[in-house]
Amino acid sequence: MQTDNSKKPYIYPDNIVPAGTGKIVGGFIIDGAITMLLFATLYFTAGPAISANMGANDIVENVTTYVSETKFIRPVTADGGLTCRIYSYTGDDGNIGEDLKISKDYEIFDGKYVGKYAYEAYEDIIWSFYTGWSLTGNNCALVDNKGTIVSDVEKTTNSYGKWTYENIFGLVQGSPITPASYFTYALDGEQINYNVAPALNPSNEVVKKLSSSDENEVKTAAATLASYFYNGSSSSPSGLYYDGYQAFMAGQPYYNKLYKQASQIAYIARLPAVIIAPLLAFLILPLCIPEGRSLGKLLMKTAVIGADGYSAPKWRILIHCLLATLPWYALLIPNMMLGFMAMVIVWVISYILLYVDKRHQSIHERIAGTLTIDYAASTYFGCKEDEETYIRNNPDSAFAKSKEEKKEDEFPTSVEAALAINKDLTSAKEDEPASNKEAVDLTDTESTDVEELAALDSEQSRAEKAEEPKQKEPTPVDEDEFLDKK
Repeated sequence: MQTDNSKKPYIYPDNIVPAGTGKIVGGFIIDGAITMLLFATLYFTAGPAISANMGANDIVENVTTYVSETKFIRPVTADGGLTCRIYSYTGDDGNIGEDLKISKDYEIFDGKYVGKYAYEAYEDIIWSFYTGWSLTGNNCALVDNKGTIVSDVEKTTNSYGKWTYENIFGLVQGSPITPASYFTYALDGEQINYNVAPALNPSNEVVKKLSSSDENEVKTAAATLASYFYNGSSSSPSGLYYDGYQAFMAGQPYYNKLYKQASQIAYIARLPAVIIAPLLAFLILPLCIPEGRSLGKLLMKTAVIGADGYSAPKWRILIHCLLATLPWYALLIPNMMLGFMAMVIVWVISYILLYVDKRHQSIHERIAGTLTIDYAASTYFGCKEDEETYIRNNPDSAFAKSKEEKKEDEFPTSVEAALAINKDLTSAKEDEPASNKEAVDLTDTESTDVEELAALDSEQSRAEKAEEPKQKEPTPVDEDEFLDKK
């Protein structure tokens, strides 16, 4: 009986059992864990040594001093390099921007704002930032809210103060002050005093509540004014205080210079970990162990062979391992988090394709012409010649017998096959529409050929029987003659 190969889910020799998705993913997780362990070891040993040798400590010290002088920005290490965070003030209720009076002291302020409303501290700091630090600080520049350096303002307190009134608080000389505005001009007699911060607008309803005898109204007014400077409770921080932080981060040239230097050092310091860790786990070890077996594959009892069912040559194993290692080098992207996300996306796509693929091949296996198999359940040889030699030398082995049975199933006797095909063609001819003349003619031709083949086979059988030696017939004996002789 002929085997129905169409029902086989995979295209591979019967003696090869592809590794299941669970085993493949399990091996990758083990190898990934080993890689991350190597990565952490190199990152926290070689990394600091490289950073120190490149002068990272001096850069950190310079950034700390420079940033701290702003009085509202603090340097921190994050994302593999230096960055900054904004100081905010938390009240008794723990909500940023909604506190009544500042209860927490910061060392750089020497208790200057303890006991004051948050909005008072925010206004004083932002005013000092634009008219003091930007004017007199070392390596400082006046920068607007878009991060653009302002170079057309005279370097005096009065000129910087006027610029701050107009561009930060929106108080332009000659424009009327509406009741909706929280602040107004600070006056010196009848003249605007640009040397001091803007004053509260007494016509504003929120400002009026600050003088209320109702404590709740005072709290509400203080919180509203604090949010005007810094609203950090939402997903998108805003306010004059936050705008100053953004301007510093985007436009201060000296800070950007230091930040770039620190980021470059941090990037170089992590290169040994990024390059060496996956190289060891996914390339060097599998190339040293037969069948491209990494530590994860050894533990999960899987191996890599050629897609044809025979041992893969070294160059295919090399391509397989190189492509398996490649996604790890997405971590070479300067933004490590972005690189990690890209690496994960590549692996997820690869294993989704592996799961739906009929041959259980991932992307890198398709390119390399390899297949990950169940090592314990598979029988494979170096090449077809080795397989044939084994079958000849071991005809009674289970493997040889299974091959012979398969061969018998796939190659029935010629007469049986001819009759079966003839029957199929005859049935197809009867079912075929009369209008499809070409198909009928083709069926007739094929049917005639099959009948001729069967007739020829029958004639050959009769000829063979005719050639067999005939048995000699016995000679009749006369009974009287036989008795006389006796």
